[in-house]
Amino acid sequence: MTTDYQEPEAEAVPGVRLGLPASGPGSVATYGRRLLGVVIDIAASYAIAALFAGTATPGGWSTLVFLVETVVLLSLTGQTLGMAAVQVRVLSLSRGRIHAWWALIRQVLLLAMIPALVTDADRRGLHDKASGVVVVNA
Repeated sequence: MTTDYQEPEAEAVPGVRLGLPASGPGSVATYGRRLLGVVIDIAASYAIAALFAGTATPGGWSTLVFLVETVVLLSLTGQTLGMAAVQVRVLSLSRGRIHAWWALIRQVLLLAMIPALVTDADRRGLHDKASGVVVVNA
């Protein structure tokens, strides 16, 4: 009896070459979960900025709130509000927390959008690679 199914090679599974598990907690997060987390963070930042700005269109204040919120939360907890909601976290490749400086660099590049759209086989965008992190399932 023959079968057409073949086990994927370990190198083809995102994160395995980085020493991460192929599935479950600690494995590389999917693009969908990452995107949903960012959308939640953007919506929360917009709402917070609107509340403090006293207007329905907070403009650049929402970007500032997004930047501050994400840098502080990533460097303290490894997760933003949106990441916690979709159960993913940012992990330094040294397996520690991301330092505030690298969190700032990562988020500034994320705001530029293009680095986030260019990814490698481990689902790491240029903003992740520049800051030495990977986004994993929590």
